[in-house]
Parts: sequence; C-alpha cells; structure tokens
Amino acid sequence: MTGPPLVGSAIELRPVNPERDAPAWYTIAQDARLHQWTGNTVPAGLEDTIQLLETYRASPDIFAWAIYLRQTGAMAGTYWISSAVEWEGLTGSSDAQRLNPALRRTGIVPVARRLVYAWAFRQFPIDGILVSAWEANTNACRSMEAFGFRLVQRHMRKNSKAGSLRPERLYLFSRH
Repeated sequence: MTGPPLVGSAIELRPVNPERDAPAWYTIAQDARLHQWTGNTVPAGLEDTIQLLETYRASPDIFAWAIYLRQTGAMAGTYWISSAVEWEGLTGSSDAQRLNPALRRTGIVPVARRLVYAWAFRQFPIDGILVSAWEANTNACRSMEAFGFRLVQRHMRKNSKAGSLRPERLYLFSRH
C-alpha cells in the first residue's frame, strides 16, 4: 500500500510509484553500500527495480514512500512502515528506510521518521515503533538511539548474508 504524501522542509515523501521511481532507485541501488546491512541485493536491471517497488506498493502489510529532495527534486531513498504488529504485549509498527549512501548523515532520515511516525501515530492504534538493526551496524544503532529509540532486546539471529548467527538489537520508540 502507499501512504499519503508527507511534506517536510527539505524532503517530500511521495507514495511509491514504480514507473516514476524505478529509474532513479535503480541508479541509487547500484551502490553496494546500500545493501550491506539489509536483505536487499543490487538489482540486476530496471525491471527488477520496478518489481521491487511494485512489491512495496502492492503489499497489504506496509505503507511505502519514495523520499525526494524538495530543493532539487532528486530521489533520495525509500521508506516504509508496517501496519500494527504485536510484540510482548505492545502493539506497534516496524519500519525500514533505504537512503542513497551519498546522502547519509545529512539529516534526511530523522526528518522522514518524524513525518512518517506522526502519520502512523494518527493512523494506527499503536504504542510505538519497533525496529531492529544488526549490532555491528553502528550507524543505524546510533541513529536510532539519537532519535529517542530505547534498546529493549538484544538477541542472536541468523544473518542470511553472513550465513551465521549475529547479534541483533531491537529498539522501541514509544508514542509517549
């Protein structure tokens, strides 16, 4: 599914549109750094990229956006959030974002998070946002902690790319 357009001072989150977004996303997704910590891989071609974005758009379990820079109109990444999930007595959503590696540490992700979370807290009866990151992905862990996420669990989980168990952190961003 797609969420509504969300507009911030420097970015705009537009509902994912595979035909519009695929050419730019294909170019961004050629950077292997984008996929280092994710289950994603470098797309083989534009058709693979269209299919991936269509999967986001068609999924009944997530709301997906393409992130665009307002000043230049360039695509910066993708963002999705799930509808409500249950975890240890809490009702929450989970999210994922993929940002052009050239734009990391520029403040785009916190702005996108604020926009998406404000929408999600209005849209769903959730207690918070639940996210995970591999412990070795220190940039993601630091980013979530700086945003106000609280570490709620550390466990071992199989990393399909590494083919072995790795420490993973689960974080919670509470509504209150």
